[in-house]
Amino acid sequence: MNLRFRLLIILLGALLVAATFTFPIWFPATLDPSEAGDLGLADGLGAVLVPATCAGEPLGVLVLIFDGAPQPGAGTLRVLTLIGTALGLALMQERLLSDEAGAGR
Repeated sequence: MNLRFRLLIILLGALLVAATFTFPIWFPATLDPSEAGDLGLADGLGAVLVPATCAGEPLGVLVLIFDGAPQPGAGTLRVLTLIGTALGLALMQERLLSDEAGAGR
């Protein structure tokens, strides 16, 4: 492989990594009471679903239940995204520690 081709591949990889962290695939979603019934919630309850992610990998979901349709603002959604990321980091750490403890047996 020549040097230019290698540099092109490295540049494309760097762009993919930057795009992954700049434009997250997983983001909080709101569910109106009509949609939240699929989660098994009582009538009249809405929900906000916050993905718990680590390095772009979904590890769980935090469900916040509201009386009626939730109306979170942009700032609230940003904070919920940060909480989901922190939860994802904690879940990943727990997964890695449990794998490490299992390997030592």
